[in-house]
Amino acid sequence: MIRSAHLLASSLFTFSLVAAGCDRPAAQKDGQKENAPDKAVAALTSNANDSAPSAPSSSSGPSIASGPSGPSIASGPTSPADAKARVLLEACIAKYKQLKSYEDNGFLTIRIPSTDTVAPKVFREPMRIAYEAPNRLGIQFRALGAMWSDNASTFEAVVRENDFRPFGDQRLVRPLPASLDLKWLIIDNLGPLIDHEVTGAPIQLQMLFDPKPIAYFLVPTAKISLLDPKEFDANACERVQVILEGLTWVFWIDKEMLLRKYELPSQGIGLLAERRMLPPNFPVGSDFSKCELSMELDSAKANPRIDWQPWRLAREAKELPVRRFIYAPPRNTPRLLDKKMAAFDLFGPDGKTRILDSSQRTKPIS
Repeated sequence: MIRSAHLLASSLFTFSLVAAGCDRPAAQKDGQKENAPDKAVAALTSNANDSAPSAPSSSSGPSIASGPSGPSIASGPTSPADAKARVLLEACIAKYKQLKSYEDNGFLTIRIPSTDTVAPKVFREPMRIAYEAPNRLGIQFRALGAMWSDNASTFEAVVRENDFRPFGDQRLVRPLPASLDLKWLIIDNLGPLIDHEVTGAPIQLQMLFDPKPIAYFLVPTAKISLLDPKEFDANACERVQVILEGLTWVFWIDKEMLLRKYELPSQGIGLLAERRMLPPNFPVGSDFSKCELSMELDSAKANPRIDWQPWRLAREAKELPVRRFIYAPPRNTPRLLDKKMAAFDLFGPDGKTRILDSSQRTKPIS
């Protein structure tokens, strides 16, 4: 599946543009995390080309929490522009590791080319992040809200949006560590909401909390090149294209070395469609290959002074504090619950004598 080397490195959460009422994400066990880039690339390449080779791997695997070997940079770039592209990616990684605080108004976005003035052309799902070193974090996705507590001793999260409440009235309350990393965030049933099976963990979380972010792109088999610069969100950006296993990603990096936009392989839209994760009003018959799937980091700021008030989680009277989210057991709901039962007859032991006609008022059977 397309994961951080992969398709959205996004990681929704939830997201994955999930429509309310879709199948819940599978639970994960503590400490268990599948190889994200391998799964991501495998999912896309299996759709695009069954004969495509498997995703690259290292001794530790290009996982979200990369192994000790670190990125493997290909030597001998073919042009000065290619060399500059790799330097830009490395500078962007270094920038995020130096940040004392960060905030954005991010969105997972699908843009559809269309001449239709009525049908929507852009679908956006919130994926906002705020961070203040060493351990203050705020997350606002479609149905997921998470933030450090007022006394800075716990990290709390709720999952609720209209009828979408996979954990009912539970409120996650976990002890806050001295510093944060991505592995800590995705442990627990909170994990599938952040590190989605198709979109992966949001790129901001990877850049901030993965010890070796996007290492899976910095391998000898990746073709990294520089595209023409463009502007996004009123910021001039250099654009770095990465082609790996026949899939294409584009990083939009501004003069501060912050990511402003992160384009993902359009094949990921097809995966979202297969899993019924597109918005309910997504135009039927859209050519996914002509659509754009991206993470747009509107108003991204390096080292801002964060106003945490808009990030606080509202409390509900019937909330149940829990140390880990627990899915409710499946309910065996009778099909006729809350419906009027049709009339029926009840016969005696001989199978012929009718002792009750439910449509007729009579005394109870003794």
